Amino acid sequence: MRTLWKKMLSKYHVSLDWMRFTIFSLGDRSYGDNFCMAARKFRQRLIGLGGQEIVSIGLGDEQEGNGYFTEYREVWLPKLI
Repeated sequence: MRTLWKKMLSKYHVSLDWMRFTIFSLGDRSYGDNFCMAARKFRQRLIGLGGQEIVSIGLGDEQEGNGYFTEYREVWLPKLI
């Protein structure tokens, strides 16, 4: 992952305007501002390189009553399908 990230941050990286993507991240809100930070940064970089997000990012919180399943099954997955 580190190698990929370094290539994506390179000023010589090619455009990703051909890419369509979606992200679902698992995390724990007790981390505060760092909740799902890696996925959020990755999303921003993909968009910055021209990628097209087909479904907005899903952030699953392990602290929820059913863990991340509620966000995944009831909100994010139906949008993807």
